[in-house]
Amino acid sequence: MTARARLVFVFAIFVFAGLATAPAALAAPGDLLWTKTWNRTPASGIAGVKVAASGRGDIYVAATIDRGSGHWNDWLLVRYTKAGVRKWVRYYDGPAHGDDYLAAVAADRFGNVVLCGQAVSSAANGSDFTVVRFSRSGALQWAKRVNGSADSIDRANDVEVDGAGNAYVAGFWSTAANSSDWLTIKYSPAGKRLWRRTLDANAHLGDQAKALTRDAAGNVYVTGSATYSPATLTDLLVVRYSSGGHADWVKGDGVFGAWNDQGLAVAVNGALVAVAGITTAGSDQDALLSVFARSDGRLLASLGEGQGAPAGRLFAYSCVGIDTIGNIGVAGFAQYSVATGPAYYRAWYPVFTDPHSAYDDGSASSFDIANDLVMTPGGIYYVTGTVRNTGSKADVLTVAIGPGWLNRFTVPWDSAAGADDEGHALALSGGGLFVAGVSQDDLMLQKYVP
Repeated sequence: MTARARLVFVFAIFVFAGLATAPAALAAPGDLLWTKTWNRTPASGIAGVKVAASGRGDIYVAATIDRGSGHWNDWLLVRYTKAGVRKWVRYYDGPAHGDDYLAAVAADRFGNVVLCGQAVSSAANGSDFTVVRFSRSGALQWAKRVNGSADSIDRANDVEVDGAGNAYVAGFWSTAANSSDWLTIKYSPAGKRLWRRTLDANAHLGDQAKALTRDAAGNVYVTGSATYSPATLTDLLVVRYSSGGHADWVKGDGVFGAWNDQGLAVAVNGALVAVAGITTAGSDQDALLSVFARSDGRLLASLGEGQGAPAGRLFAYSCVGIDTIGNIGVAGFAQYSVATGPAYYRAWYPVFTDPHSAYDDGSASSFDIANDLVMTPGGIYYVTGTVRNTGSKADVLTVAIGPGWLNRFTVPWDSAAGADDEGHALALSGGGLFVAGVSQDDLMLQKYVP
């Protein structure tokens, strides 16, 4: 064989080997990598799914599960790896084995996980403000319950953890008939209460904290509703606590006067604090976005959707995020026609000015809703929720929008014809976008390319 022939032969072998081992096409944003479902035997109803990612790559999915007689509704917690391998399943059942409802979940950088909600400790106490912590191996480390003086409904609505593993929890406790106060507690990793703060507005009626978040300096921002008028009108309120529990400022919105306002979600980034919520009067319900200065709580803007719409329409912002330059993303639902139910809605406010917005109305013209939102520092925001199509079935809808309101992907997901699938919550971790919800009554976790 000549030298030239040997060169051609070797080249041909090299090309053939390269083709034989060529990698598959790279996954694109929005590609679904896998879906995992789980249920106990016998199958149980699952609702209110939440998801959190730990600093060690764990994906924790939590929900309320109906385990039937002897347990009734309990908390459910499942740990997955980023590859979708289920490691363990745990339950939390309050001491009285009554109806216990999960509200939120957070995981720390060590892989420990904290859950909060309400649990029944005795028939006489109603439900208690409840916080529990599990180790990465699934061991229950501690459970803390707080019972308000009215022995009625007490509930922890949201939880976050810091780099040291401390847990910050916000909700409410009942203090008298038809009266409740905000309750915010900081727990150490060992479950020791480091501080407790309450808020009782001057009408002494139904005050409830709904959500919290933290900034890089360790300050805690809590939002909800508080009643300051004897006419029982509620005001959207936000409180900033230092990491040591000092109330730096307490600010309300109050822009819409004789309307009831409440904050449902809160986000902080840079100089801004954004609160998403609703404002209602009679049969009208509008979406509300209030923007405050992080330093002193000054109200910078009060924006929303639905103001001026015909009576009887329903609008809500139930989740919110802020990027590093002050763009704000919100999501929830919007009803533009009385002939249809509310639509899955998202909007992007460039530095809280007039928004870009879009909505998806399922073919069933029923109740469609965006349930959760995650916004990256660089301005990409991800939304998941549920749209209902013909045959009364529900499908998951997950959307990603890039900076400048550029659509990154819009991905519907249907497990089977006629089946109900719902997207409830989102988490970003390790190059994956994780969507948690319910599929055909089973707990569901999906991984997408972000």
